[in-house]
Amino acid sequence: MTYVTTSEIYRTILAAYFMSLVASASPAVPTTIDGSRALALAALVGEASPLMNSADRHALSIYLEGKTEVPSKQTISVVANELNCRASNIDIIFHSCELIFDDQKIELKGRLAHEFFATLAEVGVEADGAAGSIFRSISNLKCTITAEEVAENSGGGAVCEYDQ
Repeated sequence: MTYVTTSEIYRTILAAYFMSLVASASPAVPTTIDGSRALALAALVGEASPLMNSADRHALSIYLEGKTEVPSKQTISVVANELNCRASNIDIIFHSCELIFDDQKIELKGRLAHEFFATLAEVGVEADGAAGSIFRSISNLKCTITAEEVAENSGGGAVCEYDQ
């Protein structure tokens, strides 16, 4: 008859626990989007970004209004470290987002946070839910908007890459 010691049982349980943590950790998935979804995401993030200059911010707001009257040779870059949005399925009026740009954190509530949350859903960011909250998050966002291509109205000119 073989006997198992208490320390062997604890080691086995601990090893199984750590293996389950490793298995459940999901790696970041690189994603690329383009077209109108990319333009909407870039415009929203750019308008909130403390890193954007006023001319680029203004051009993005014009795009978000559905117009293309911006300097024809302009290229706009939009970057953000993280976008973390949350909605409640209990407190149904609650929406909030935290946007991180380098070392600066921007917090949004209400209608604007809902617009970010909905745009993340539109671009295909999966929702995670727990205890009454629904989360959508991305990291390492990099968007490039090329005004000349956007003005052609052929579906091009906006590309975003991010990790999910």
